[in-house]
Amino acid sequence: MAITTNIKLDTAELRALVSKLQANRAAYAISRGLNDAIRQGRTEALKQLTNRYNIARYELTGRNLLRMTSARSSNLSASIFADAKRSVSISKFRGLKGDGLKVSRKRSKLEKGKINTYLKKGRKFQNSVTRSKPRQAVSFEIVKGKRQTLKSGFIAQMKSGHVGVFSRSRSSRGYVGGSFQYREGKGSRTKQDGNDTPIAEHYTFTLHKAMANRYTRAPIDKRMVAAAPRRVSYWLNKELNRK
Repeated sequence: MAITTNIKLDTAELRALVSKLQANRAAYAISRGLNDAIRQGRTEALKQLTNRYNIARYELTGRNLLRMTSARSSNLSASIFADAKRSVSISKFRGLKGDGLKVSRKRSKLEKGKINTYLKKGRKFQNSVTRSKPRQAVSFEIVKGKRQTLKSGFIAQMKSGHVGVFSRSRSSRGYVGGSFQYREGKGSRTKQDGNDTPIAEHYTFTLHKAMANRYTRAPIDKRMVAAAPRRVSYWLNKELNRK
């Protein structure tokens, strides 16, 4: 689902500038102005997301969750793309702790060797996992200042190097509507669990959803609405003054 922002560029001042230029030169200047505005929007989006959520900027840009498409003279359309398909793993947020274990992340690499997994010695991580006892809670901070706890969860590192938070969950994603759907133990089985509840990695929300909420959307819109006419005017004047 697209998120659109209406920006008024059809003003008397801009029309007057465009009328003094050849069509191709005017289109070039407008595309440059739109690209400046969309870059400012992307910068503001990263600022708002990292201010609210306990996640590093590089986790958003390095995985291409937030990117932009530029305008061209032949296509005067620029946009910010926020991924609506890939949910962000809990392990991408700072402050992940479990059984006295704290995961520190620097860039995309772990600072301290391999993470201890709660698996029996000698067993490799497969689709079904047996973890050692006692069961411990995993805690984390998605929204800054709001620590959450996942009971009977554990942290594991895959062969690929990916670190995740897992538990037996009634949902393939585990995290639904801001709360966890999980089974604490065998005694809490329900008919819908069948013989057992599968182990699932817990994810949170998509970046598209995070950008569309009331906390981040308004500042992004405000910055782009203010920047677009100003930057388009700048590039039109620059073209007029070009020899």
